[in-house]
Amino acid sequence: MPRLKRLSWLLLLAVLILGLLVWFFLRASPWPAYRVQRADLSETVVASGRVIPPATVELASMVNGTVAEVRGEEGDACRKGELLVQLDESELRAQLRNAEAQLAQAEARLAQLGTLTAPQAAQTVEQARSSLTLAERTLARNRELARTGFVSPAAVDEAQQQVELAASRLRSAQTGLSSSQAGSERQLAQAGVRAAQAAVQLAQAKLQQLSLRAPADCRVLLRSVEVGQVAQVGKPLLTLALNGPTRISMLVDEKRLGYLAVGQVARVLADAFPEQPFDATVSSIAPGVDRDTGTVEVKLAVAKPPAFLRADMTVSAEVRVASRPQVLQLPSDAVLAGNGEPAVWLVRDGEALRQTVRLGLNGVGRVEVRAGLSEGDIVLAPGSKPITAGMAVRPQVAQP
Repeated sequence: MPRLKRLSWLLLLAVLILGLLVWFFLRASPWPAYRVQRADLSETVVASGRVIPPATVELASMVNGTVAEVRGEEGDACRKGELLVQLDESELRAQLRNAEAQLAQAEARLAQLGTLTAPQAAQTVEQARSSLTLAERTLARNRELARTGFVSPAAVDEAQQQVELAASRLRSAQTGLSSSQAGSERQLAQAGVRAAQAAVQLAQAKLQQLSLRAPADCRVLLRSVEVGQVAQVGKPLLTLALNGPTRISMLVDEKRLGYLAVGQVARVLADAFPEQPFDATVSSIAPGVDRDTGTVEVKLAVAKPPAFLRADMTVSAEVRVASRPQVLQLPSDAVLAGNGEPAVWLVRDGEALRQTVRLGLNGVGRVEVRAGLSEGDIVLAPGSKPITAGMAVRPQVAQP
């Protein structure tokens, strides 16, 4: 009998425990939850931006003319000095030939003065010098004969006059020779040669303006002209992106400014090629903040740009600003939003308990927990209805 009574009590206790378990499971709501774990965590700043070329140049003509040839196509890579657009040269070629003919004529005129006028003047000088020498000899002989009485003093005077006349003719001839070498006629001829040379140079310069060449190594972004069209002065014909370091410009929320520094590494994805990420580094941070958007311009340098990258292409960049190994962490959506201290819903004895926490690094979708939780703790994830303190829950931990 005592044994039967003991079995009855044990059976009653088992039924009571089973009832309590059933009551608890019926009372407690199933709820998605996370387990606090340790893992490496990196904090990043994510922003979108665009690829910017080193410089954009619009190639335009300095003269009006008909387009005869266009070699630059959109997307083409061009070397410095390569011909891109050629305007019609026929009219300026004719002007150049005319200027060259005028130069040849002016040079011939100058040469003529040198071969005809100057030799004649030199010959006149020699003749005048010979006449003076002869007159001086005659004067010396008449003076000797006058001392012996063979000639009269009048003959000596006449010989003296001949010497003076010959000397005057020599001076005149020498003056004529100097005038032929540096006279006004020769100066006019020399000026004519210089003017003709300038006309040739001007025609050559205008001719060069008809050939539009790449100012540096570049790539054609936009072609705005076709063969046969009339190019107008200053109107862009081609838009070029000069080669150089590839950069990315992105706008970052000013709240994240304190995390950024020059030299930080970034991982970049082009929207058109999401499966081909590439590396970049922070090269500059703008000193000012845009008052309208509350953003700061940050530029990234791409040391090895992929072949698919194009100017103005949209990209997303993730800049790694900090990293710590094996830190306590949990998904960011488990942290309660609000103006007060950050907190989570911690599961204790099957009930939800509001637990304040101190956070650290803020990674992509995960956050570091510096204080308030321990490894293995279970916290509730956002659910379909509000959570209240003391609410019975059955956590369903998501697999990491």
